[in-house]
Amino acid sequence: GVQVSVFGRSNFRFIPLAGAVLILLIASAACVPDFYSIFVTLKEPGTTADGVQYGKEDILMAVNEADPTWEKIFDGSNFGLTPRHDIAAFSFNEFLLADMSSGGFDFVPELYLSFAQNRIAVPDVGIVQGQDVVKFKEIGPADALEEGTFEMFFDGSDVGLTTISEKIDGLGVWPPEYFDYWISEDIDVPYDCAAGVLFITTQGNYRVPAATPGQSIVGKGSDVLLFCAFNTGPDTSGVWYRVYNGVEEGIRPYQAGFSLDVLGFDLGPTVTEQAKDLDAQVSFLFTPRTNFTAPGLSSPGQPSQVFVAETGSGVFGPEFDFNNDAMLPAVNGVVDGLSVFDFPVAP
Repeated sequence: GVQVSVFGRSNFRFIPLAGAVLILLIASAACVPDFYSIFVTLKEPGTTADGVQYGKEDILMAVNEADPTWEKIFDGSNFGLTPRHDIAAFSFNEFLLADMSSGGFDFVPELYLSFAQNRIAVPDVGIVQGQDVVKFKEIGPADALEEGTFEMFFDGSDVGLTTISEKIDGLGVWPPEYFDYWISEDIDVPYDCAAGVLFITTQGNYRVPAATPGQSIVGKGSDVLLFCAFNTGPDTSGVWYRVYNGVEEGIRPYQAGFSLDVLGFDLGPTVTEQAKDLDAQVSFLFTPRTNFTAPGLSSPGQPSQVFVAETGSGVFGPEFDFNNDAMLPAVNGVVDGLSVFDFPVAP
């Protein structure tokens, strides 16, 4: 997600750049000239209205040719995944994707994936839990190859995610190189997040250790957690904070889980090591897993619709409906994972 403040009512419009369908986000509080491509995963196998077949192990990307279309940007079967590998949440390294943007892109060089199963075997890694995140690195078509490797990136059991309701269903990864790029931004919160930051939503109730020893952060599936990573991989370590309290923000039902992509994050002036809820503002896109209500909505939100949530400002939308919108062919299914390419693109 882009590391700038984005608060206020949001609207989307598609514009073409480098062969992809891209979105310009215009906020009433500020105009943010950052471009987006839409990536999604689907709950069940199916076929889009323009004829693209997909499985639960695939990721689709919206592209723009003569007419807006979908394409399969990640075909899990090419890399040892099967229909049992249900991708529950995903993110990708936008810094690397930005390097490819001037000539367009037809693969994603670095993905972060979480799976819906309680336990499943992943190539190169072994057994992975629903509370874990694996990193996938692909050798792209430019090398006349489609090869890649998986590795453990985030071991949830190392940092308190162990129950079924604590499985990851929303994920945003900001690698350390993001912080070097954004000179005006600092994600030391208040620790040095040397291995990056993860924004996570859980399937339901969770309890994770707070920064203060012996204390916990307890919440619902409509919350957004921030994990400040000291180390990633098989020996994951770091500190948890809550950056969005869905109950206090009026999300109902409390377990209205959602996927997300964080657009903006601002630390407040008073942040202490002992904090559970950071003095911070966060703005994110999401698509819900069930019907829900929230302040700012005139009618209940539904799955496969896209909404914007902002700390203290409510929920806005639907901004887009993946099954009923003139801008793109219908996906003909339930979208259960969402990410957007919002890293600045060189002109």
